[in-house]
Amino acid sequence: MHEMTIVLKVVRSMDAYAKKFQIPEVRGVVVDIGQESSVVPVFFRSCWDPAVGKSDHLQNADLELHEIPHSRDIQIREILVDQT
Repeated sequence: MHEMTIVLKVVRSMDAYAKKFQIPEVRGVVVDIGQESSVVPVFFRSCWDPAVGKSDHLQNADLELHEIPHSRDIQIREILVDQT
């Protein structure tokens, strides 16, 4: 299941982003998954909780997925954080 590798990459990227910009906690991440990317959204989602469980900044982060027709891309669309 290559989805775990991709999820871990997203989590590591978000941890680095949160650290760089001194964001204590990320509330959610919105990810676009191209329908032609060979990533199965249900498998991606099933990998999320185990992956964020070891994260410094995403332990309670929600995941929102958007399937994008005619695309092979996987990209982070939005990062949800508390404004203080």
